[in-house]
Amino acid sequence: MVKNKDVKGGAWTMSAVKLSGSIPVEAGEVKLGFVGLLPEYNYNKKLHEKFLGFLVKRATTLGIKILGDNPPLRYSTIGKLEETVAGMKSKYNIIILDDSNIYGKVKLTELCTRRTQCIKIQTIKKIFDDHPNVNMMDNILKKLNAKICGVNFGLDVKGLPMQIFKEPVMIVGADVTHFTRSDQKPSIAAVVATFDPTATKYISRVKALYPEGEKLSVEYIRDMKSVMVGILKEFRKKTKGHLPRKIIYYRDGVSEGQFENTVMEELGGIQDACMELRSDYKPRISVVVCTKRHRQRFIVKQQNGKVQYMEPGTVVDSGVVSPNYMDFYLNSQQAIQGTSVPCHYYVLYDDSKLTMDLWQMLSFFLCHTFARCSRSVSYPAPVYYAHLACESARARMLSAFNWQEITTPENRPTEEEIEKIARPEYFNMFFI
Repeated sequence: MVKNKDVKGGAWTMSAVKLSGSIPVEAGEVKLGFVGLLPEYNYNKKLHEKFLGFLVKRATTLGIKILGDNPPLRYSTIGKLEETVAGMKSKYNIIILDDSNIYGKVKLTELCTRRTQCIKIQTIKKIFDDHPNVNMMDNILKKLNAKICGVNFGLDVKGLPMQIFKEPVMIVGADVTHFTRSDQKPSIAAVVATFDPTATKYISRVKALYPEGEKLSVEYIRDMKSVMVGILKEFRKKTKGHLPRKIIYYRDGVSEGQFENTVMEELGGIQDACMELRSDYKPRISVVVCTKRHRQRFIVKQQNGKVQYMEPGTVVDSGVVSPNYMDFYLNSQQAIQGTSVPCHYYVLYDDSKLTMDLWQMLSFFLCHTFARCSRSVSYPAPVYYAHLACESARARMLSAFNWQEITTPENRPTEEEIEKIARPEYFNMFFI
C-alpha cells in the first residue's frame, strides 16, 4: 500500500500491491507458464530457474498470488507458438522474445483464450547484470497483476471532494492512432472506461476506422454510440445493475481546430448511447481534451535568481491560457531528463459544473493511477491506456494480415474482421 506521505517528487516505493489479482484454474491446470522462442540457448533452463526464483521472491514480497506449483517451460518457434500455447495447461503465459518485431504475432495467441505477457530476453539478462534489479522485476509484476484484475495502487476518493465521487462515476479515455498517408490501412480507435471506485479497473473497446472519400485518416470515432452502448452494458453487469450517474470523458489527440466537429460528434454519440439504454437515463457528462502537442514550457525562477524545473502538481491557468475556453496546463510528472512538457487540458463540456480547482485536482490524481510504474505520468491514466490499446491493436492488425498484397479497397479486410483480432473479447486489460 502507498500512503500520501510516501509520494515525493511524483514517485513512491511500492512495498505491496493494494489488491492481488487471481487466475482461476480448473482441475489439471496451472496458473503460470513460460515459453521461450528457439534457439533454446537464448533462454536456457539455468537462466529460467534464476529468473523464476527471483520472480517468486518478489511476488511473495508484494503479495501477488499468481504463482502455482511447477510452472511449465516450453520452447517453440514463432510459427508454432499458437499451437504450443493452446496445448499448455497454464492459464497465463510469459513469452520470452528474442526480437521485438514479432510482438504483434505473439499477441495474436491471446485469441486462443490464453493471456500472455511478452518479455525481451535482453530485459531478463539486464535484471541480473550486476545484482538482481528489484525495480525491473517489480515493473514486470505490476503489469502482470494489473492484467489479472489486481490493483497496484488507486485513487483514494476520500482525498477528493465528494462532489465528484458521491455517485457512481465512469471515467473514460479515448484516442485514435493513424497510419501515415495510407488509404488502405484503417485508423485505430480505442475507448477505455473505469467501473470501480478507485479508477483502476477498465472496460475496453477497439474500432477500426477506414477513411471515407478522399481523406487519408479519420478525425473522430465513428459510431461512438455503439461503442458506448457496449461499455455501459458491461459497466451495468460488473456493478450488479448500476449505471454511472456521471461520465467524465478524456479525449487525446485533438487540435483546437477540430474541437467543434470531432469532440461534439463523440459527445453526441455518448448521449445517444445513454438514451438507447433507457429513455430516462441522462447522466451528467463532461468532456475534456488533453494534449501535449504545444510549445509551452515552464520553469520556476527562485528569489536568488536560480532556475529550477516544475514540481509535479504545478498548474498554470492564467496568462498563457486561451480566452475562448476553460483550460489549464498541468505538469504532473517529474522530469527525468531535460524540461518536462506539461499537459494542456481543455474543459469543453461539463454538465457537472465542476470548478477549475476540481478539474485540476482530479486530472492530477488520475496521473497517479497508471499501473505500470510507481510514479505519476504526464497524462491521466485513462488517456494513457487508450493510447496503449491503440498501439497494441495496431500491432496485432499488422501481423494478422498481409498488407503488402492489399492494394485496393475490394481486397482489404473489413472493419469487423480487424476488430475481432484487435482485442481479445474475454480480456479487457489487454493493453497493460
